[in-house]
Amino acid sequence: MWGIAIRYKVGFQELKDANPSVDPRMMSVGTVLIIPASAAATPTPLPTLTPTPMTHTVQKGEDMWGIAIRYKVGFQELKDANPSVDPRMMSVGTVLIIPASAAATPTVPVEELSATPVGLQLGQANCLPEASGGTWCFLPVTNPESFAVENVTAVLRAVDAGGNPLPDQVANPPLNLLLPGETLPLLAFFPSTGAQPAQINAELASAVPVPTEPTRYLGLAQIQPRVQIAADGLSATLSATLKLASPDAQASQVWLLGVGYDAAGRVVGVRRWESTEALPVGGALDAELTLYSAGDPITRVAVLAEARP
Repeated sequence: MWGIAIRYKVGFQELKDANPSVDPRMMSVGTVLIIPASAAATPTPLPTLTPTPMTHTVQKGEDMWGIAIRYKVGFQELKDANPSVDPRMMSVGTVLIIPASAAATPTVPVEELSATPVGLQLGQANCLPEASGGTWCFLPVTNPESFAVENVTAVLRAVDAGGNPLPDQVANPPLNLLLPGETLPLLAFFPSTGAQPAQINAELASAVPVPTEPTRYLGLAQIQPRVQIAADGLSATLSATLKLASPDAQASQVWLLGVGYDAAGRVVGVRRWESTEALPVGGALDAELTLYSAGDPITRVAVLAEARP
């Protein structure tokens, strides 16, 4: 009560007398106090605390997109917070500033995700521990429909080795578009809590058919990727020349995705390349990326791409 009296520039005894039923020593959260008329019309503003910036030191195999997913912050927001860092040329040891919204924005509640009747097929999640103690989970999703879908997400529910439930995590896609017949891995991160997921159940949370109008995506000419898998299988280099299928179209943004699979057909690594310039009419963009395995050696690399007007 003493601090409130100072804030409203009124005497402590005057504030106490205006609230005879309130014991200053036993006030609880939610107690309503009457402020005497003699108080200043505008209370003295409380000082604003400046939060200490959160940072992340880039480790081997990490890219800015994956780090954005880990901290539940938008890729562009993370990129804008680090204007001196080129996402395509990050080196181990680079320190990234994590936007304050990452700590303030909670995971999307499961009940707020809108499920749809789109019949996508969920594969088996492959969950791999990382150095920090957390766990990355890769969930393959296949589109058996005759139409494309977008904004595919899933909810992963896990228990530890003792059968104790862990907080649900939303698995997000590295691309917005999932074409008919294609398989796209969704990614989710379970933070370190002293226990790792031992059993995972996945449930499709959202998937929206792509509307025919307006045009949201552009077709790409057939991609002929060049893939070089390292001798130990722990990394793979992917390069490709990207062109639009229509000779009259131009794209403002183009993404190339490399997905690494092990000998058992499990996803063990994902890496996305993003264009930094538009793809003009009749033009081409050369893309190159290196993806790393978070588990067993890579034996195959699948290539997906997306272009937007």
